[in-house]
Order: sequence, then C-alpha cells, then structure tokens
Amino acid sequence: MFDAQMHAFLWPTQVGQTVLWRLIGFGLMLVASGLLLHKNRYLKKFSAVLAIISSLLIAVTFTFIGHSTELGLLAQGLILIHVLIIGSWIGAFYPLWKLCSTDDNIVIKNVMDTFGRLGIVIVILVLLSGMGMVWMLFDSPTELFSSDYGIAVTIKLCLVAIILLIAAWHKLVLVPKLTIANPSLAKQKLQKSIGLEAVIAVLILATTAVLSSVLGPMSLG
Repeated sequence: MFDAQMHAFLWPTQVGQTVLWRLIGFGLMLVASGLLLHKNRYLKKFSAVLAIISSLLIAVTFTFIGHSTELGLLAQGLILIHVLIIGSWIGAFYPLWKLCSTDDNIVIKNVMDTFGRLGIVIVILVLLSGMGMVWMLFDSPTELFSSDYGIAVTIKLCLVAIILLIAAWHKLVLVPKLTIANPSLAKQKLQKSIGLEAVIAVLILATTAVLSSVLGPMSLG
C-alpha cells in the first residue's frame, strides 16, 4: 500500500481504474448518508437517488476485474446481480439487529415479516446467479472437491446454506413468537441469531476474497 513504485505501476492499469471508481462510489455513498440526516425532504429524496447510483457504481466495478472478465458479458451480468443482492441482504443485518433493541415487538415483527417476503426473492436471485457462476467456472462437478478453488467454493456454499437455515428459523420460529408467549425472550434470541448471521456473512466475504484474489478456477488456468 505504501510502495510508490507499485502505485506507479498499478494506477494506469485496470486494477487502478477499478480502485478509482470504487473510491468515487464510496464517496458518493458518504455524501448520500450525510444528506439522509438532513431535515429537508427533497434532500432526503436526492440522497436516496444518490445512494442507488453509488451502489450501482460500486457493484459494476466488480465486473472490471476478476474471473468474470474472462467469461464474457453473461458472467459479468451474473456477478453484477450477485453483488447487488448480496450487498442488500448482508447490509440489512445491522439495521435488523439494532431494531431488536426497541420495545415495540409488533414493529419488529412487521419489519421482519416484510424482510422475510423480500428474502424469498433475494434467495432465489442469489442462488441463480451464484450457481450460474459455478456452472461457468467449473468444467466438471468433481472440481468442487479436487481443487483448492473448488474446495473454497464448497466451503462458501456450506456457509451460505447455514445462513439460509438461520433465515428460515427466523421466519418460521422466532418471528411468530414475537407477539405470543414470552416475546422478550424471542426478541433476545432473534437479535443473537441475526448477530450470528452477520458473523457467518463475514466468513463468506472472507472466503470470497480468497477466491477472487488468491485462488483461481482450473478452467481459467
């Protein structure tokens, strides 16, 4: 990070351009976050538009580098959808966790019910885009167990399966209990469970970082 020669080498490349556009995207998001706190409703609406633009810009940068660039437009489109959906899903964990600290269990239940309905669409898009990428990156299913890249992908898939099971437990067990017997205990369990989801999400992101920067699929070797 502090090597001047490396900076001089990387900035003119696609890697440098990707970093530049990501910095612009995060900068726009920072501005949008500040405007969202403003009392003026027109500025709040503008902040929402700016946040959408910055999110799209950041997501698009994932198509500039990485394995998808070697697989064509379809793979880049799948990556774009995958990043946007995963970002929306994981990004909701902290607000939902924070919401569980409030005293109004009915509000918590209504928000969780809404998120649960959206979650069905999110899960479908995540699975379709993710499995589409797996299909394009591997020549054979056996590579999931016979290569370092395949094993890392398998670990990621297992972590995703765990997080989906936790989400199902929320929807079917914990959320319905928020307004019936011992709702306080149910709320505490829900908050802890959302925290566990966030930890698993970090592990998924860490695995993805290894996949994208350290390992590579045999089909692109």
